[in-house]
Amino acid sequence: MMGEKIREFIAKSCMTMDEERFDDYLALCSGNYRYRILTFSPDIGREMTWLDLDASGMHALLNMVPQHVRLQGKLRRHASLYTHEERPDHVVSAVSSLIVSHTALDGETKIFASGQLQDRIALEGDELKLVSRDVLLDTRVFGPGSHVPI
Repeated sequence: MMGEKIREFIAKSCMTMDEERFDDYLALCSGNYRYRILTFSPDIGREMTWLDLDASGMHALLNMVPQHVRLQGKLRRHASLYTHEERPDHVVSAVSSLIVSHTALDGETKIFASGQLQDRIALEGDELKLVSRDVLLDTRVFGPGSHVPI
């Protein structure tokens, strides 16, 4: 039962970002939310942190998205829940596969990014809240204008 709720919650977080309903996305997050984008670089032989934001930093970033030169078209996030582990502190650790596609204005769709989501999701009252999201990317090459978080 909890697995289905977690799967739906992760899907909802992806849908709100796909539709750029940033306030709805932020409403899914706890007050101590942390968002990171990480990738491993074989060139330097270590993990790189591309983005590391707390709740207020994420809010500021999402508020600035309309001000940036943007990649034209639409991003769509496809997350598939692999595993989830319920912990005694009412926090669930969830791991999902992630594929992000980009459809250009001319209708051509390509894979934009692939990787994994590692989420910590807390039960706060009757609601699930995203405590942290680590986006572990396999993709390391992006074109200009990709200012919307993965």
